[in-house]
Amino acid sequence: MTMKKLYLHTVFISACFVLTLIPVTIRSQHTIKTYPVSFLFHRKMYLSYEYHPSTSLISFGLLTSSYLRTTINEYQGFDVSPFVKITMGEKKLPNAWYFEPRLIWGYLYANERYGYEGAAGMNFESFSIDFPIYGFGFLLGKQWVLKNGFTLGIDCGLKRVFRKIPESFEQSGKTYEANQPVFLFTTWQMGPGSIFDGHISIGYTFPFVKK
Repeated sequence: MTMKKLYLHTVFISACFVLTLIPVTIRSQHTIKTYPVSFLFHRKMYLSYEYHPSTSLISFGLLTSSYLRTTINEYQGFDVSPFVKITMGEKKLPNAWYFEPRLIWGYLYANERYGYEGAAGMNFESFSIDFPIYGFGFLLGKQWVLKNGFTLGIDCGLKRVFRKIPESFEQSGKTYEANQPVFLFTTWQMGPGSIFDGHISIGYTFPFVKK
C-alpha cells in the first residue's frame, strides 16, 4: 500500500475521534466501537463512531475498516461506510433493535492476472494494482448497553460491492488484458466483496445514562 493511501486511511480513522469532540446537546449520546472477531478470523480491523440524538429515533455514524493481507486474504486496503441506524421497537438507540442502511467506498491493493497473446496462445502474468471499490448494504441488529456504558452488539445483512480495474494496458510492446475484468466484486467469505455481512462489536457509550 502506498504512503498516500495509508495517509488517507489515517485521516478517516482520526475523523471518527474528531467527531466525538464536536459540541452537541448535553443529552445526546455517542458510541465508539470495534469488532475483535473480524480481526481474529479475517484480519480486518474496524472502528466506528455513532451519534445518537436525544430527540430522534435515528442515529448517524461512520465505519472505517482496514484489510491486512494474509494467506487467505489477498486484498490490502481500507473502506469507509457512512450509515444511519433506524430504531425498531419502543426502545431508542444506543440500546435497541435497529435497521441500518449504509454506503461503501474504499481503495484496495492486490495482485490481478492479466494475459497477452503469445506465439503459442495466451500467456498470463500477475501485476500489483490498486483500484477503488464502492457499493451499498443493509444490516439488522441489536445493541445492548451494559453496566457503566459498555456496549455489545450483533448484526447481519447483505451488501453489494463494485470495483473498477484497468481492463487492458500496454507494457514492453505487449497488450495485456484483464483475466477477470468483473465490475461486480465478489470475494471469499467475509472479504471486501462478500455478499454476506455481519459483525459482533464491543464498545463504549457516553455519557452513560442509567435506565
